[in-house]
Amino acid sequence: MNAEASNDWLNGARAKKLLRLYLAWPSRFSATQDTEAQLFLAWLQENYGDLSIVRGIRGEADIQDFLSQNPEIIEAARFLKPADGGVEGSARRERRIRTSTHVFLSIYESRQAPDLIGHTIKGSVLDVTRSGLGVLLPEPISIDTIINMTVAPTGYPIVLYRLTGQVKWVEGGGDLYQAGVHILDVDEAERWRADFESRFDSDLEEI
Repeated sequence: MNAEASNDWLNGARAKKLLRLYLAWPSRFSATQDTEAQLFLAWLQENYGDLSIVRGIRGEADIQDFLSQNPEIIEAARFLKPADGGVEGSARRERRIRTSTHVFLSIYESRQAPDLIGHTIKGSVLDVTRSGLGVLLPEPISIDTIINMTVAPTGYPIVLYRLTGQVKWVEGGGDLYQAGVHILDVDEAERWRADFESRFDSDLEEI
């Protein structure tokens, strides 16, 4: 595959969607450089073969190009916890939907870092359940921190959810951190649960 075709395939939204799928790939922790492209492609085709981003992959060379053009992010992602990691048994049984949406966090209470109360962070949501979110952040946040969240799911009509959550686990380093947040039963948690299926089913098809 020539360089021009490769660069065109990796441009913009497609590369961004593929990166989110890479972050959800459990074997990114154990795959070697020699087998990574092959194994990642096989996982994509087995689990997300109906998605347009996966159908558009022309072969292992496309995946190898993607990996080689995102070395810093790929390296950091190997240290992030899998989507289900650190989640209690009851939460694991909930339906977990991978999604792509924005989240704005404001630290409400933090015993470990009280000077950060009121600090805001813009992040991305990687996956959601009725009772929690997996979020990707550009800076660390302490476990047990209570946060106010504004979540803006993709799609129409545009709806914002104002939620309060507690950070249950955090992993990562450098400029990339992944956190698991449990939604507390206050604010708009009830509306979040009631709207869950209708708001996020479509996101699954657009990863």
